[in-house]
Amino acid sequence: MVSGAVNIIEPKMCLEDRMLMSSVKDNVGPGLNVALVNGVSCDLIEACASDMWARDVNDLLNFIWPLHEGTLVFVASCNNPVTKMNEEARNVFF
Repeated sequence: MVSGAVNIIEPKMCLEDRMLMSSVKDNVGPGLNVALVNGVSCDLIEACASDMWARDVNDLLNFIWPLHEGTLVFVASCNNPVTKMNEEARNVFF
């Protein structure tokens, strides 16, 4: 897992030699980048790049909350991920 740096280096995540999120897969961006992974098969369930400048934090929370037992959550930040975080989001991620 590599976090991003400003708008120069985008984050990337891989698991078991499989790329989950990267600029090549076009599924990363500024803010919080979240990958939900099946804890048994290590398959990517879903990925979300949540731009904390332009999007509503509730979009991110709605993405996170339907988690099922056994789901692994990987998070990589890029730029300033806490811009619009409310208390609920801070409790989830910190």
